[in-house]
Amino acid sequence: MAEGTYISIRQRLSNLKQHLTYVSNWSSVDFSQLKTFVLFLGNPRSGTTLVRSIIDAHPNAVIANELHVVRLMKAGADWNKIKKNICLNSQNFTANPVWTDYSYRINGSGKKNRINVIGDKRSAGTVHEFSLHPHLIDELKDLIPLPIKVMRCVRNPFDVIATRTRRNDLNADDNIQRYFSIEKQAQKIIDKLQPSGVLHIYNEELIGEAENTIENIISFLELEKLPEYINACKSIVYQSPNLSRYQAGFTQEQIMQIEAETKKIPHLNYYIQNDRLLF
Repeated sequence: MAEGTYISIRQRLSNLKQHLTYVSNWSSVDFSQLKTFVLFLGNPRSGTTLVRSIIDAHPNAVIANELHVVRLMKAGADWNKIKKNICLNSQNFTANPVWTDYSYRINGSGKKNRINVIGDKRSAGTVHEFSLHPHLIDELKDLIPLPIKVMRCVRNPFDVIATRTRRNDLNADDNIQRYFSIEKQAQKIIDKLQPSGVLHIYNEELIGEAENTIENIISFLELEKLPEYINACKSIVYQSPNLSRYQAGFTQEQIMQIEAETKKIPHLNYYIQNDRLLF
């Protein structure tokens, strides 16, 4: 059998298995009341997986983890295929909710009966695709038959840059440049996307004021505030922020550069105004 034929058969079997899994687990779910598509834009290492897991745990929401909807769209996926892949991705992540060595399991996350909010968490990757191919912004707006809301997860620049420098192959100078580039590009994308709403979720507030922040997320997405659900979500929020900046060995020049760039970006002024940028 030719290799191409073998791959084609294997792909068809994989597609069939996916379809049967979707029918088995999602055919009884009501999608007729979908109201919102959620898009994450911004830097990684900023609490995006935590926020994604909190939203996905709501009985009326489903959010994929790193599905990369924009690339699916580029590959020719229609809305129904994207919706199906979001559901299957969420289901798989819920079954094994470990990401970068941390468990995002939220007790009580069970079978869903009605979905009002759907989306995908792929923050920096989405910024990258839209920045390289701006026409995709309008294509996504045309493809998604729902109002789009944007989640902007934000964390102290020093901690994000320090964590990324520890985890990737770039040096601190490169990660400084990349961090601020992503923040600026994300804002340009938002300006062109013109979403129906943008919510900035500061990681430090999510940790320090978990209940209020979770309630703000739910209100923003117009989801029902369920006390048991909110308490379950609070249980996976970190007890204290990881101040990785102090293990990074930033030079004085780098510290001054980060402080100067932070002052230029409106939503990062939160750290200046609240004395939270302190090194």
